[in-house]
Parts: sequence; C-alpha cells; structure tokens
Amino acid sequence: MESENISQVDLLASVTPENASGSFGKHWDSGTRHEPPVQTDLANHHQTILNLLVETRESQNQGWLGDLAQQVEHINKETPSKPVEPETYGRRTILKLMNKIFDDFELFSTQFNETNSGSELFINCSRPETRRPSSELAGDGTMLPLYMDGYLATRNWSLLLRGTRNKIKVFVFPSEVLLGFRSSTVGESDFPPLFEIARAKDQNRRGWKIGDKWISHDQLPILSAQLFSDFVRLAATPPAYADIPAQTATESMEIEPPPSASAANDAPATDQIQSNELPKQVLLDPAVLEACKVISIVVDQNLHRLLQQSKHSIETKQFDQFYDIQQLIEKLGALKSFVGTTSEQIAPANR
Repeated sequence: MESENISQVDLLASVTPENASGSFGKHWDSGTRHEPPVQTDLANHHQTILNLLVETRESQNQGWLGDLAQQVEHINKETPSKPVEPETYGRRTILKLMNKIFDDFELFSTQFNETNSGSELFINCSRPETRRPSSELAGDGTMLPLYMDGYLATRNWSLLLRGTRNKIKVFVFPSEVLLGFRSSTVGESDFPPLFEIARAKDQNRRGWKIGDKWISHDQLPILSAQLFSDFVRLAATPPAYADIPAQTATESMEIEPPPSASAANDAPATDQIQSNELPKQVLLDPAVLEACKVISIVVDQNLHRLLQQSKHSIETKQFDQFYDIQQLIEKLGALKSFVGTTSEQIAPANR
C-alpha cells in the first residue's frame, strides 16, 4: 500500500495505517488505563477517520518536506554556511522553539475561529507551560525533569506538544483524555508520540531534526502551518465520516454522503469502499472551508516573505535553481492541502 512509503517528516502523515492499527492503535483497545474516559467505539471511529485522512493527505502532499530538505542540503553543499557559534545555538532552547511554533498556532487559531464563527468547530490554543510529573521523584530518589506542555484542542481531538530537555514530542488523542495526559495519569504507554523534533549535531552543524531530516529554524513557520492544517482537517471531519462503525481490516464500510436539499425525499446513495481504499474526496462544511481559505492567504504571505528573506541571505545564483518561490508555494499548499476539494466540488452536497 502506498502509505507504507510515508516519510517520517511528513508530520501527522507519519502515522501510517500500519502503526495506527498496530502499536498506536492497540492502546485504544479495551483494558488500557484510559478506558473509563474514552469509549472504545468512539476511539475506533476516530482511528478509522484518522487512517483515511492520513492516506488522503499523503496523496496530496507527496512528501514536500523531504523534497524541501533535500533542496536545502543541496544549496548548503554549493554555498557553505557560516559556522554556528555555540552561544547562538544555546539560545535556541526547546522553550523558544515551542514558543515560536505556538506563535504561529495562535495566529492561525485566531484567524480560523474569527472566520469560522457560528460553527461547532472551535480551536482552543494553550501556550506552553512548564510542568513537572505528578510524582516529582523517580524510583531511585532523583528529581524527575521538568517538561513543557502546549496544545490545540477541539471538542473531539487534541494535539499536544511536550518539550523536554532535548526534544519536542507531538501527540494526538481524543480530547476526553487531555486532562489525564497533562496530569500524567495517561501517558506515552497509552498514546505514543506521532513524531519528535529533536536537537541534533554532527561534525559540521547543530540544529533540529525530524527523523533523519535536518530542519532549520527558519522553516518552522512551514512546519507549524502543515501541522496545524493536519490537525484542523482531522477536527473538521464531516458528518459523513463521523458515524463510521468500528471495522476490522477485512471488513468494508458504507459511507453515506449528506443528502442534497433537492433530493431530501430520495433514498440516500451510499458508496461501498474497502477499508484500505480512499474516498474520492473529503467534504468540509462551507464555513470551515471559508476559514481555511483565510488562513491559507496568511500562510502564503508568510511563506513568500520567508523564502524571499532566505534568498537574500543566501546570495547565490544557485538559489533560483532550487527555489522557485511560486512553484514551492503551489507545491506546499500549506493549509490549502487539507481542504482537498474546491467550492464547486462541495456545493452540490450543500444545495
């Protein structure tokens, strides 16, 4: 299946159906510590939806971050960068990194909520706070390290970033367990991280890595936008997918699209698809779609500014060979990527 080739750096798409239904999904089965606040049926519904969104999103984005990283590495070979001073790197702490990501999250959340007023989809953005595990002492009596938690939350889903000394772990789980996760009554044994942003260094440089890909500090707005887009797409799952029954890997599922007003008295049509196949399109609420368009404008502007600044800082003729700004903007799509359908495609289902 194509999803087996999903890159680790493709953010939420790093949750492949294999590990979603395996090591990640098994923690949502009955008998786990978080069973009381989360119904197994609801978890299975959400997991099925997540699998569909991950596969659909991967087909749209085609691992753009991996391509971008390769371009940056190629440019670095052509134009060696100045050595990074230790104190400069030291200032880029995990807290500063998380604050930069949540600066973007706050902007996106505010714009999205203002544009999406009147809809049930509201995104709560909570900036990073320093916390300590509920038990401050480890088994050997040593002090457990502090960590920082910041999160995005909707009625059904939460996305939490947890910063430790050398890395940021990214989690997604049903909002019913957010309090338990933050109070350490639910932890990584229940919901393993989707991916990590880790401090890294080699003989020539220091910085951040996701999987085996180097990520520059200036690329954070792109990462923030992509992560936010994935989360909103998950949170904006349309009603047509909200009632999917729990399925085994060999069972098929029926998805009933919302009936149009002109066919309200007609028997609704259904599409029979296998659990390892993708829906033709994901229909979003028009209000959500409009909010997404507003965010995409902000992202495009920031991305254009970011790349222009990078172009001036590199000051090499080779830059244009690898960074055609307009093509890159079209390729990334940022928040446009999770819309998936145009207004014309959505209109027939909402007339």
